[in-house]
Amino acid sequence: MLLLAPLLGWHTDGWAGIGWGMVAAVFTAVLPTLILRFGEHRQYWGDRHVRRRQDRMVAAPGVMASVITGTALLHRFDAPASGCVATPPARSASGSSSARPSAHPSSTS
Repeated sequence: MLLLAPLLGWHTDGWAGIGWGMVAAVFTAVLPTLILRFGEHRQYWGDRHVRRRQDRMVAAPGVMASVITGTALLHRFDAPASGCVATPPARSASGSSSARPSAHPSSTS
């Protein structure tokens, strides 16, 4: 995730996209890793893999909060969406879809 997010950002929005990708990488990889290491150090769970189900109930909310916070920040500050995400086609004023026809039209016999 540390490399993938900035690469997707570069693909989507050039140098600015790398910055957005780094923000995403911090909230989806760096902070969750720090949360798991902190819990392991404080002996809230046995190891970084958090094998016991009871321990996961303690670790999961912190990791999920990090990812949700990062996603909310990216959305709030209008980070560009990656070209890899499927988005619905834009609608014109008349309500019709502006999507291009398929490259492989269905054959009618």
